[in-house]
Amino acid sequence: MDEKPVTIFSGTTGQNNMVDPVRLKLDIETGIAELAETGNVIIDDTGRISSRLGKTPISTVPSQVWCDKAAAFQVQQRTSDAAIFQLNPDASVPVDPVVSGLVKGERIGFWQAGVKTYWSSLSAHGVIREGINGVWPGYAHVGAPTQRVFSAAPFGNKICVFKGRMWIAVDNWILVSEYRAFGKFNLAKMFFPFNSNVLMMKPVKHGVWVSDSEQTGFIAYNGKFEAMEWNKRSSFPAHEFSENIELTDYSNVPDYPPGLCATWSSNEGLHVGTPDGQMLPCPTKDKLYYPAGGSGSTVVDGHNVINSVW
Repeated sequence: MDEKPVTIFSGTTGQNNMVDPVRLKLDIETGIAELAETGNVIIDDTGRISSRLGKTPISTVPSQVWCDKAAAFQVQQRTSDAAIFQLNPDASVPVDPVVSGLVKGERIGFWQAGVKTYWSSLSAHGVIREGINGVWPGYAHVGAPTQRVFSAAPFGNKICVFKGRMWIAVDNWILVSEYRAFGKFNLAKMFFPFNSNVLMMKPVKHGVWVSDSEQTGFIAYNGKFEAMEWNKRSSFPAHEFSENIELTDYSNVPDYPPGLCATWSSNEGLHVGTPDGQMLPCPTKDKLYYPAGGSGSTVVDGHNVINSVW
């Protein structure tokens, strides 16, 4: 009698921790199976499993790391203060910081605008260019006389730039600067109020994704800043600081629209915010159960997503 070989395992569609392990899918013809648990592995588009690349420690002190390709920074929590270091090209930490004397324990928000990196905490802010820290732009009015009252940029650890304006979240408010004047704010006119503290801001082509402590929505841009308004997209908030720094193109994913999208996490899982304001679940929504948390971190690298929740 001829014996037919049986393929026990040839690849995987990924982890599924939402069903009993004995009910995981297995295609006995192809050997493609779901996995109950995974650890330190990468699964490519063909289902092949390989070990995740190792990691090289760059510091032994508590720190925050931020990188937007143009430059990479580490915020170190030192004995009596916090300091910002601009990492060397090989990711090593230089001896001297770019900024020191910051309040220990305060989170820093960063935003890359051309060759300048804007940074802001709850008590300080500045602009780093070519490894040198400078002051945040001022709010002095230049031009025709006006009755409007301008203020300096507020402190806040969530910042972004959209349509030529700096957006800074302060508690349950988002304050927006004058056009191309990142240090000049008209607090009586340029703002968006929310019911609770803002946890996330992420601009895309046609607006800004925003989550407060209760819900997530989209501020759509329709050609005029004064006409922008926030529209609710979900009744749950994002994990604070969980938005991926870069926008991601998911056009190769079935049923996903083209364009650069925002990515973040919540207690409901990973989410994708499209350029026109659609909020979509990631393809893993029906496979991965997310533990509850308040904060998160997301890195999208090609087809790989690394997301931490705490």
